[in-house]
Amino acid sequence: MRLCVKCVDMALKLSSALMHETIKKFTTKELATLNYNHTVKQAISLLRKKQLCEKIIYFYAVDDNGLLLGVVPVRKLLSCDETEKVSEIMDTPIFSIRESSTLQEASELFLEHRYMALPVVDANNKLIGVIDINLFTDGINAMSKKQELEKAFQFIGVHLAASRKISAWIRFKDRFPWLICNMISGLLCALIVSRYEIMLKEIITLAIFMTVILALSESVSIQSMTITLQNIIHSKLSLNRLLRILRREFLTTLILGASSGFILFFISFFWRHDLLASLVIFIGVALSICTAGLFGVIVPTAIYSLKADPKIATGPIVLALVDVVTLFYYFGIASSIL
Repeated sequence: MRLCVKCVDMALKLSSALMHETIKKFTTKELATLNYNHTVKQAISLLRKKQLCEKIIYFYAVDDNGLLLGVVPVRKLLSCDETEKVSEIMDTPIFSIRESSTLQEASELFLEHRYMALPVVDANNKLIGVIDINLFTDGINAMSKKQELEKAFQFIGVHLAASRKISAWIRFKDRFPWLICNMISGLLCALIVSRYEIMLKEIITLAIFMTVILALSESVSIQSMTITLQNIIHSKLSLNRLLRILRREFLTTLILGASSGFILFFISFFWRHDLLASLVIFIGVALSICTAGLFGVIVPTAIYSLKADPKIATGPIVLALVDVVTLFYYFGIASSIL
């Protein structure tokens, strides 16, 4: 679907002027809240007494102090049993945005989760308003139509693309701090290698295969990281889901590590005729690949939960950890066996 030139121009103007401003000025106070302790019947009865705005997409469940606890889609409220409590039918976890966030951050959340409205909260998670997708989509009224919704998200994408035309210096400041992780890990790796310098001189096989093991563990960590980023950005991530992802990734990397180590064991043995060194390589590869896979899941999830950009920060941190741990395993096992 192509966007018309007029709409694109409108998006570009909005992006350059407003995308880095806070969302507080764009937040509407017209929202419907439900007390999480009320039954569905009580909630509907109270809503009938209120003067509601024309279009309501979600109801927001709050406690007596106005703290945001969950979200209840309109259809779900109307179709549930009247005796059920709001706390039983509300959806959690809920994606909210702080009033101090920028319009660009709000746009990214809209794109990631495909919501038509986002609740705005203060520093204490108290609900203060809502930001609506119509802010980005002037002229789109039939929001229930899938085609119109797709057009709305395309508009937001144009806003974001325009707002990201920032200077090289700002991009440098965003990316350089994370590269320090690689510098630190490089120095740690150098210290680890220097500690086993004599062993490397005496057992050349370990030195030959060291770069192969590092390359394998780094590749697996990047694969796991990429899959995890897709999971956490395009779907809600709960603790149970995270545990399932960890379990699946562990089983996968266990097979990858065993098979890769098995292949390198035979290559090393038939090439260098050193059984113990080949055994070190096998165990080192298996352990490092399993650990790399787990890092590829845990690190991006942790960074995402801290509201940092996982696409920029995750790579350097994961690779730094994987390099250090791989060499630690490799030489630790070599010291024990050899």
